[in-house]
Amino acid sequence: LTWKLDIVEDGSHHLADTPGLSDMQRRQEAAQAITEALSQNGNYKIFFVITLQNGRVKPEDVATMNLVLKAAPITDYGIIINQLPPREHRELSNPKSKGAEQVFGTLFSTMPTGKQSYHIHLAQRDDDLEGLDNALKPLPQDLLHFMVRTPGMVIKKEDVQRVRASEFDDMKEKLGQRIADLEKDKDRLRHEIQAAWDARDEDRRRLEAQLEQMRNAPGQELNLLPLAGAVLLGLALGVPPPFF
Repeated sequence: LTWKLDIVEDGSHHLADTPGLSDMQRRQEAAQAITEALSQNGNYKIFFVITLQNGRVKPEDVATMNLVLKAAPITDYGIIINQLPPREHRELSNPKSKGAEQVFGTLFSTMPTGKQSYHIHLAQRDDDLEGLDNALKPLPQDLLHFMVRTPGMVIKKEDVQRVRASEFDDMKEKLGQRIADLEKDKDRLRHEIQAAWDARDEDRRRLEAQLEQMRNAPGQELNLLPLAGAVLLGLALGVPPPFF
């Protein structure tokens, strides 16, 4: 498991892997590592890597996400739901399934207001990597495509606050209760999901309009490689990330 900041350079890219905050013994170290990763002054793409527990989002994961989003001006980010068994992957791939309703509705409802993300990728468990340490495999094309399409943003060091590890337990308890309440309120779950899909569609229309405008602008070079020069920050919330 990741427990400290690990930065790897690949050409103009810097890939930073940071830990989550669930380990009580190393929580302060983890918070410091995340703060340091966010303070590199750069064009960031941020990915939270989580796993499910019995098909449910874990309170400790969304607590970490909330504290990170609170510490920096993060406007866009991706969520990678990792190590999904085939059956669970198939169910979540159907947005109308009960499992998808539960998972996506929980993620949308437990993020800070105005900072929900609909950039979610489902990563199926790779049995070839089961039980192996430090094993490397090429990135699956669907994951690479997801990373390219997830928007990034510039984060300046002076705009980053310290990730407050001392707030983790209270945040986990509060969000755990919210998750429990959501399981009883299916109408609210459906509302959260529909609102997120509407926002996704609007964002997609806006992006397509911008791309079309750039294509038609004389002398305008269209750059379709948004990863160039980016800091790719993966926050592995207690699980090995599928990359780095």
